[in-house]
This record gives sequence, C-alpha cells and structure tokens, in this order.
Amino acid sequence: MNEVKVVYGLVKNENNEVLAVHNIKHNTWSLPGGSVEEKETLKDAVIREFWEETGFDAVSYTHLTLPTIYSV
Repeated sequence: MNEVKVVYGLVKNENNEVLAVHNIKHNTWSLPGGSVEEKETLKDAVIREFWEETGFDAVSYTHLTLPTIYSV
C-alpha cells in the first residue's frame, strides 16, 4: 500500500465562520489543502496549498497531525 500525505488548512474569522473552497469539477466544498510533495515539510505543504487554492498567504497557524490509514 502506498502512503499519501495530505494537508488541510482550517481558517476561522472573528465570527467563527470557516473558510471553504469550492471544487467546480466535482461540485464539492472542502478545506483548502492537498497532497504533500516529495521532500516537502507539512508546514511548507499547507502554506503552498493554502496559497494555491485561495490566493492568500498563510501568516499564522497551529499544526495538528492526525494519522489516518485507508486501504483501497
């Protein structure tokens, strides 16, 4: 089984509203995120994915890692 690392960014504003991005192709909503590239740190990946999906720079974050294993 191949391991795939992914990251997601949870962003809330002062009204506790959560930022979600819309995937037009699949008509779904999710947190900004995606796959971690080879030799990329989790921190660098979440900053890159957040910028790619929102156009905003991540300036502050708290990091939480949750290991999950899926077999297909």
